[in-house]
Amino acid sequence: MKEFSLLPFRHNKVQVLSKGLKQRVSIGRSLLADPSLLLFDEPTSGLDFEMTKEIYLLLKKIHALGKTILFTSHRPEEIKTLATRIMVLHQGALVFDGDPTEYFESHIHQNLYS
Repeated sequence: MKEFSLLPFRHNKVQVLSKGLKQRVSIGRSLLADPSLLLFDEPTSGLDFEMTKEIYLLLKKIHALGKTILFTSHRPEEIKTLATRIMVLHQGALVFDGDPTEYFESHIHQNLYS
């Protein structure tokens, strides 16, 4: 709880926590089994700017511990901030697999989002 800044909320039921705090609880819970791979579906969806920054820092910290994180996102700034590798699916097919910087400079990105 301390690691995820949840100590002040230790007596609260999860149902009454904000969406961002619930997200921190979920991430913490997912780490209890010490998995080598974590899967997140849009981990900052619906969060405000401050909580999004906190989740970014948390995910970076987890990654620095040697954990692999696979996440989905439709937010370019999130991908640029967090990803070390990007895989892009379009109409059910893998159209890019590589470095995020290369992707955002590629014709694939320009064709899909221009």
